[in-house]
Amino acid sequence: MTRPRVPLLAAVLVAAVGLSACGTGTVSTRDTPTTTVTAPGTTAAPATPSGTVAPDAPGVDLVEFFLRGTDVGVGHRRVGPTAAVARAALDQLLAGPDATERTAGLSTAIASGLRVTALSIADGTADVTFSGDLAPAADRHRAEAQVVFTLSQFPTVTAVRIAGGAPLTRAAFADVTPHILVLSPAPGQAVRSPVTIAGLNNSFESTFQAQVLDADRRVLVTAPVTGKGEMGTWGPFAIDLTFSATPGSAGYVRVFDISAESGARVDLVDVPVRFP
Repeated sequence: MTRPRVPLLAAVLVAAVGLSACGTGTVSTRDTPTTTVTAPGTTAAPATPSGTVAPDAPGVDLVEFFLRGTDVGVGHRRVGPTAAVARAALDQLLAGPDATERTAGLSTAIASGLRVTALSIADGTADVTFSGDLAPAADRHRAEAQVVFTLSQFPTVTAVRIAGGAPLTRAAFADVTPHILVLSPAPGQAVRSPVTIAGLNNSFESTFQAQVLDADRRVLVTAPVTGKGEMGTWGPFAIDLTFSATPGSAGYVRVFDISAESGARVDLVDVPVRFP
């Protein structure tokens, strides 16, 4: 499917959609589902990225846009209390995916060792400069997408100017935006029933499937999802799935579409989660 270049909604603005359940478990909808989540756990050193705090500590939850394959993908961070949330989000973005996120398939196109040297926000545009080149030429488009998506999660930012270049919005990166972008839960997150699966969707007829799986990828619950927004544009979706899993085990949140041509599953993403 060709991805049209259309404006994307801010990552933190997720509204409810009408849904019906099928399979096992139950499903419900929300009027104002939250995308605020705790920081993901990790399975190898470093235990937490520098500057992050424990999930139950006072702080701020941030969304970091890394890469899943060739498209943008989502990680989460919880940092200590700060009014400079945009700077904190960039610092975490530059740190790159943690061990759990890398295991889940997230990567980054941004050059290692960079620092933010200046950041200002005025009239909806964020101006940012870094201590060096953001990425090699072959990777720059995706690296810019990571920066633009991360900064535009904040309602005060609608466009981003990198190193004095032209202002960029999410519409410039439709080619690296997945048809189903899961914003919550994040890789490694501890989730309880019911779990909210939320994000942005531009799948065929704005419909796709959501599931919760156990560690062996056996389906615990499945339900169809219909996102909001006009067909051919990215719109918000949110669904609550009720499931039963063994406490202390691991599992996955899965989203995928079904090809109208072949019936095969497409745009499939598994997000590893924990069941405390």
